Amino acid sequence: MPSLDWLREATPEYTPDMARLSRYKRQLLFVPDEMMLNHKASPLLGKFAELRAVALTAEENFVLWRKDSGIESEAVPMQGGWQEQYLRNMRMNGEPMFPYARIRGELYSVTPSRFITLDNYKRNGVEFERRRVDLVIPYRLKLNKNTSSEQYLQPVKAWMYLGVPDFWSDFIKSPMFHPVDVIKPNNPKLGLLPMRNYYYFHRLLYNNDPIHTPYIHQHIPSVKDNKSA
Repeated sequence: MPSLDWLREATPEYTPDMARLSRYKRQLLFVPDEMMLNHKASPLLGKFAELRAVALTAEENFVLWRKDSGIESEAVPMQGGWQEQYLRNMRMNGEPMFPYARIRGELYSVTPSRFITLDNYKRNGVEFERRRVDLVIPYRLKLNKNTSSEQYLQPVKAWMYLGVPDFWSDFIKSPMFHPVDVIKPNNPKLGLLPMRNYYYFHRLLYNNDPIHTPYIHQHIPSVKDNKSA
């Protein structure tokens, strides 16, 4: 049996579930922050991840906070009603009202070993908690050359880094923290489910970034990897 010292060395500090992750060839990760494509931290995913789809959280009880640091700005997704006191204070101070909503981001297929680097960057278990969340992937069927079906929602589960309330609760009182602006979709109805407002951390939120460009939606195929967890 391995010694306790060996086990401590073999288990990365921020990735205690490495043995579980390694049972699969790839894992699905939902990325709604500065690790998205063409964002400042996207090299952390690099060749170790494949972009599979644009996705949204299935639940609508999220707020996407932004740490305003210019080109070093970061996104902190939070879930749950504990944020209500902060949102209420912001409304009382005359700031815009930010509702709970879905979060839009990118879905990646990631090699398990890469989670050691990602968990260290996010300080998993301290600043962020990597949790499994329910997502939906909007898609259409191609009926013929010029016609597509109505839009449907494909459910999927994936890992997501969520802010730890005990760590961030004091920080979000700072003037440097604000919820990201809520986006109203052009098509409010996807299939049989209404698609209400959602948060999206686009590149225009990096203040003073001389090379930022507006987000242009591209079609990305749905996930087909049956070997991903």
